[in-house]
Amino acid sequence: MDAVEQALTRIAGQKDVRLVSFRQFVDWLDVQDPAVLDRLRGLDVGQRPDGGWKNYLAPRDHQGSVDRTREMGTGS
Repeated sequence: MDAVEQALTRIAGQKDVRLVSFRQFVDWLDVQDPAVLDRLRGLDVGQRPDGGWKNYLAPRDHQGSVDRTREMGTGS
């Protein structure tokens, strides 16, 4: 068990890593936009998207382009 504890301590201390319970993870999934989840499924485990997370998770228009009006809070 010491190895597991050491591994989790090392992982949890990394930038942008958040350890959550399975329930918290499922609750988070339940409130996500299905289009966002579809995009996330296109990534390999541990893969960072080209252009960064903010751009990758930004709202999209019907053609799949980033919807800048929603991003700035001016869209409906």
